[in-house]
Amino acid sequence: MEIWPIDFDKTLQEISVWIDSWKVERYGADSLNPERYYNNDGRYLHGVREGESLNAEKADSDMVLELLVRIKNINDKLNGKGLSKHLQWREREQLKGERETLYNDYLEVVQPKPQRFVPDVLATDEAKRYFEKAIDLGLMDADYKWLKGLQMLACFAREMSMKLQLGKGVKGDGQPRISWQPFETLFNLEKYTLRSNYNDIQKTGQSPIEIGLIDKVFE
Repeated sequence: MEIWPIDFDKTLQEISVWIDSWKVERYGADSLNPERYYNNDGRYLHGVREGESLNAEKADSDMVLELLVRIKNINDKLNGKGLSKHLQWREREQLKGERETLYNDYLEVVQPKPQRFVPDVLATDEAKRYFEKAIDLGLMDADYKWLKGLQMLACFAREMSMKLQLGKGVKGDGQPRISWQPFETLFNLEKYTLRSNYNDIQKTGQSPIEIGLIDKVFE
């Protein structure tokens, strides 16, 4: 997908076409269907569909459109379109600064995200279901970026390891062993990070405030 330079000269129609192509590439052809984002009974829309990832998708799409339109308006002014007098130097510099901020926001959303390496043991259908629930609950995003702190991630990894039976054997107290390494690989963490954070929870006896979200993933 072509990413336009900061000084692009495009019409609103060209922007609309680009947005549609970008959405299809990023989210699939169904992203062009307005009913994707709303509850409906076949005739009428009844409010916004629930789901963290779906609503984030809609927000990102709307933001990219707004950013491109605002950048276009600045470029038009810098090129003298629709102006009755020339811009002064200070006005031009101010517009360029605003444009750079908007363009960086645009790049942050539309540039392809680096692909995460997903260990085979976390690429199963069952694992994917847990990840999808975690995304919907706002624990992580669709690019496997964890959003709720390392202690919450340690709790998530522990529960998921047990559900998927990733650990080998049992400990002396009869509890199943936890396989931390696949999660540290997936979330790009140093070795022992998750084990250390879970040990901290055990030492204090205090679970994270939002631990109930972890329970909901594995219900």
